[in-house]
Amino acid sequence: MAKGDDCNRFTSDTVLTRTNDGSYKWSCICKDSNRLFQKSSISGDCTSQIACNNGKYPLYVPEMTNNQPKFCTKNNECGTDGVCWDQFGNRYNETSSTGYCYVKWTPDIESNPFTSGYCQCPPGKYSYKTVDAAGNVILECVEDTCSVKFCSNDKTKQCIQDKDCGEGNTCGYNANSGYTIIENISQDFKDFTANKCICPPGYIRCPTDIFDSNDETVSSMKRLCNDKPRCLPDPCIINVCKNDNTKACKNDSDCGKGDTCQKNTFSYCEKTDKMCSSDSDCGVDEGKCVIGPSHFTPNYGCVCNQTAGFVRIKNNYSEVGYNCKNLCAENPCGERGTCYIEEITPSTNPKTYTYKCKDCKYPFNQDSNSKCMSFKPIECDTQFCTVIGGVYTCF
Repeated sequence: MAKGDDCNRFTSDTVLTRTNDGSYKWSCICKDSNRLFQKSSISGDCTSQIACNNGKYPLYVPEMTNNQPKFCTKNNECGTDGVCWDQFGNRYNETSSTGYCYVKWTPDIESNPFTSGYCQCPPGKYSYKTVDAAGNVILECVEDTCSVKFCSNDKTKQCIQDKDCGEGNTCGYNANSGYTIIENISQDFKDFTANKCICPPGYIRCPTDIFDSNDETVSSMKRLCNDKPRCLPDPCIINVCKNDNTKACKNDSDCGKGDTCQKNTFSYCEKTDKMCSSDSDCGVDEGKCVIGPSHFTPNYGCVCNQTAGFVRIKNNYSEVGYNCKNLCAENPCGERGTCYIEEITPSTNPKTYTYKCKDCKYPFNQDSNSKCMSFKPIECDTQFCTVIGGVYTCF
């Protein structure tokens, strides 16, 4: 009896079975105990997809020509329905891996869905591959903790539910919500590492960008993200009053009547923390002169709007270890002198700043910390004094 060839070689094994009348015939048995595919009928082949949430989402596999994958660098190189992904199903260019064209799986495609197939998931989910205790491959779209929900009427406003967006608007995921990057899958799929996010503008990657802090709130957040990576609001972003971009605010009421609170946008060389007014102000390796809000970068901590007085300061309570702050905005020198900003020395990378006071006014004199904190009453001439019981005492 010749062995039949009606069973898909990737999804089925061919076995010899005995029929009710005592004769024998070749039949198909599903390789994965019905976890990715099942038979469309008792006598059929195992090509009815139940992978990707019971077939709710399409299953994609590498496009093969003469048993060779098709390389790509962008989606339009892969045909109308094709996509350009790396070997872990990540969008190409988000990782350093080689890009391959993936197409929707059909029974006639010569590509193994068990070893190289991934779900094409909607925003808010990502393709997760694992094995159960019996060794069967499980492939499904699961919640993507890296994704951020936004309001339908404001693509930059984060939300949790529809009522956060105002009447008639909805809260949900979109193409710019952010997503998970898969960094490694072992051959047996038991080592599945998904600890990196691609975040939308205005958000940082947790745990990737979170610094090692002694603060329990920050350190506990990092531990949480080790299990489930996520995107967090960028702590470097500062909102300022529209009519006074040196004044930080949280809402319109902080800015006075007729004024509004908005993101502090400014021009900077896109690869550094250098301020600019045109591309010519940026060096060859510094990128173009772009406009954007203050933000976090791994190399520079917080990139702050220095032209409006905001500088980078260390802050152990910040997720990234830094914040942007206008140190002179609240007039810390008071009536003692004039506030100015100075880089902390010795220089560190990234550089941080502090405030100092100059032009000290009577009866204050300059001190070792340059904060105009020493008294120099006229009665004491060049000597210093303290106040005891309302009386100047020289020393």
